[in-house]
Amino acid sequence: MISGRVNSRLELLADLEIEDDGGVLRPVGVMLDTGFDGYLALPEEAIRGLGLPLRGQIRVMLAVGDALVSSYSAQVSWHGKSTPVEIIATDGEALLGTALLRGSKLTASFHPGGAVLIEEDEQARLYPPPPAAPGGLAPALRDTIRAGSIRQRADGGALMGAFAPILGMTMIVIGLLMLLGCFGGLMWILWRRATQEAPPTPPAAPASSDVQPGNTAQ
Repeated sequence: MISGRVNSRLELLADLEIEDDGGVLRPVGVMLDTGFDGYLALPEEAIRGLGLPLRGQIRVMLAVGDALVSSYSAQVSWHGKSTPVEIIATDGEALLGTALLRGSKLTASFHPGGAVLIEEDEQARLYPPPPAAPGGLAPALRDTIRAGSIRQRADGGALMGAFAPILGMTMIVIGLLMLLGCFGGLMWILWRRATQEAPPTPPAAPASSDVQPGNTAQ
């Protein structure tokens, strides 16, 4: 059984034990997140402290788009058993996703300070966890993990990676508009110069008359 509590923001928190690189179980506090269908997401600092082995990169769907994040292998004490999981690096909170909650019964007293209990469900045999993949890692390792509720910092690399195509297109559009503005300004200057430098039109000569001066009718 895994226990936890409800915080003042009505978020469900739990305490897990994750094996470090020396096989020692270390306590780690996480927030339960049903919008995250992976196993665990931990800050880079926590991952470095545990000394977890890097697997590579995995694509994660965030609220602002998809991004590549680092993926690590780990062993978690889950219902009294050492369970292989995948942990993805995040700039936000430590999260526990639905892949690890699968087959468990979650009970919470939904008020600040309320108790949170995660127990092995009697019907768990109907929803067994995925079998371990070669190398001991459970294969909820899909090409894409939904993690739309992961809150990355504004300066996080994943967030910037998601915004990079939009920023690139915006810069191209701004550049084209500036170029068109410069071209229009140049054409206006040339037109003004042409109209100002044109020689003035000479006045028309007076019309000639058949009557000569001094010759008047008698």
